[in-house]
Parts: sequence; structure tokens; C-alpha cells
Amino acid sequence: MEWLYKTSIKSLRGLRDSRLVRLPLSRQRIPPLLPWGDLEGSREVRREQRALLLKNGARLPKRPQNLVGDQKRNSMARVFAIAADKGLVGTGVTGARRVLLPAVLKTHNPTHCFVANEYVANILGRFLGLPLPPGALTKSDDGLGFASLDFDLTGESLPPLDPGDCYKKMPDQSTGLVMFDIFIANPDRHNQNVCATLRDKPYDMIAFDHGHALFGHDKTQGIKRLEDLRDRLGISGGSATKQNRHCLLDEILDSGFFEKWMIRIKTIPDHLIDASCEDVRDKGLIDFAEAAALKTFLKYRRDNFQTIVMNHKDEFKGIKQWGLPL
Repeated sequence: MEWLYKTSIKSLRGLRDSRLVRLPLSRQRIPPLLPWGDLEGSREVRREQRALLLKNGARLPKRPQNLVGDQKRNSMARVFAIAADKGLVGTGVTGARRVLLPAVLKTHNPTHCFVANEYVANILGRFLGLPLPPGALTKSDDGLGFASLDFDLTGESLPPLDPGDCYKKMPDQSTGLVMFDIFIANPDRHNQNVCATLRDKPYDMIAFDHGHALFGHDKTQGIKRLEDLRDRLGISGGSATKQNRHCLLDEILDSGFFEKWMIRIKTIPDHLIDASCEDVRDKGLIDFAEAAALKTFLKYRRDNFQTIVMNHKDEFKGIKQWGLPL
């Protein structure tokens, strides 16, 4: 069963209809707030606040770099900044506190299925162990939505991904992301909606924005899209898939990690597919016919995933010599 989280909308983020919001979360132990985390509002507002503080003679600390062990990290990581600490939840001895975390929100629009697509993709992707930010269905004055935790700790725009460098340094996760996007027929994976820290080890990646997967961007054609792409790769940017060719598809140089991710996809249980589809159906984001079609599509893709991939070997243009049959 999913939970609806009440959101307080603070500012537009500028990614389609995404918004920067704060979600409450109880934590047992709270790390110190990042010094820059005391500045509230949108990225533009925070820049103005920093500029004003500097103008008035304040000395701001160096922009935070995430630390994992003794390794410095770049501006993106799966460590989420705390925006505000609201104090203890109760009088218990565990020390749990109520805090606010920044999140990116997409609100439901009856002309598309972005929220349903995002929610189902997030459930399935995180089950597979892929680096997707945690997300949840939300409710605000604008109605239902999907919010995922904002992983950008500095408030600055993240640079576009270098797909070749990403695959070179992270071939396992790069292959996994391609396999997942095939599974959900995501035609919108470009170098602006996947980020990676590639400067220093340990390398890391995070992927977001799955609103155009599954039903696609046109609700009236959602079921037809599932039927049309049932046996297609779904990420090549071809005549049926349209949109973008996957930014990592041509970077894959061997099939060494294919079996690992195929096995993971094959192990997705029926109940997880059923529950995620019924969650968005019960909230009125899709109807009964759409939920049934989505369940059928995902279970068929799961059960025939290896065949679908191997029938489109020619789309993996970087693989010159395939290994033993999987």
C-alpha cells in the first residue's frame, strides 16, 4: 500500500510541470545541516541570497562536496540534504525527529499519464536496485502528484552526462539503466535526465524523469502504445518508439552485464506489478482498462525480455562480437 504525502509547493523548477517541494520525513539521527542548506527557496532565490550575503561582507563556506569514506564527490549523490528540522516527533527514547526534505513534484494532468508512469517506474526501478531517487504519490492544492527527493545538493544546474565516459567508468549500471528503459519502453533517456559523478572514485549515477515511459505522453494513445511496443525495444527512437534514441544505447561495447540485469528483471514478482498498477488506478490516475493493459504489458515484457533484447541485437551498434548465448 502506498502513502500520499501532503506537499507544500515552494517554487517552479522549470522541468515540464515539475515543482520544487518539501516532503516531511522522520529520521532517527540527523546529520548536521549543510551550511548552504539554510538558504531557502528556488535555485534563483538561493543564488540571490548568497550574492546578498557576500555583498554584505559575509563569508560563505566552500560549496559542499559529498564525502563517502575519504573520497570527495561531485555535486550529486544519493545523500539528501535536510531543508528544515522541526524537532522531536514525540517523547519516545529513540530520538526520532520530523524534518523537511526538498523534492521535485509533477502534478497530475488528465491529458497525460506522467504521474502514473513516474510512480510505477520508480517502484520497479528501485526494486531492481537501480539508482532512482525515492519517490511517492503526493496530494496538494493542485491535486495528486508524484514527488521524488531532490538529489542536487548545491542548487546549481547539473552538467549534461557524457555517455561515453559514463559507460567507460560504470559499465554495469549503464547497462542496467538501458535494460530497465527497455523494460518500461522509455523513449526519453537523454543526457539531461541521468547524472553521474565521474571525476573521482567511487563513481555514482542517478536517473530520473520517467514520465514518457509506459503509457507515453498522450493519455488517449496510452493503451495503443503498450500494444504497439509490446515486442519492440522501445528506446531506439525509431518509427514506432519515436522521441529520443537512448543516450547510452550506442555506448555499450559488450554484453557482459546483460545476464545479470535480465535475471533481475525476470525476478520482478507479479504482486509488485499488480500493486503498483492498482495504486495509481485506485487514485484515479488511470482507469481499470488502462491498469489491466499495463499489467499485461509489464508481465509480458518481463517473461519475454531476453527474446525482445536478442531480437534487436542490431540496435546495440557498439557490440562488435556477442558472447555466448545468454
